[in-house]
Amino acid sequence: MDFAAISQLGIGVATLAILWLVVKYFIEALTKKDEYIQRVVEAFNTTINNHIDHSTQSQDKQTKALNQLTKAITVLMKEVKNGNK
Repeated sequence: MDFAAISQLGIGVATLAILWLVVKYFIEALTKKDEYIQRVVEAFNTTINNHIDHSTQSQDKQTKALNQLTKAITVLMKEVKNGNK
């Protein structure tokens, strides 16, 4: 092999090494970004699940209170009707 062929081989190997490093860096960057997005999604899902749980508990309490109010109003209406007779 002459000097030109060795030089071209060296340049080709260097180019492949640089390309390999760039691809490796790109894959690592994508992996880090994916992990970050996964943490954000998990935090968001936790927030939404907490919101749904609290909303459901609040609605259950409101439903129970309205049922009690309905019963009280029904009793009062019966008393008023019986008192007017």
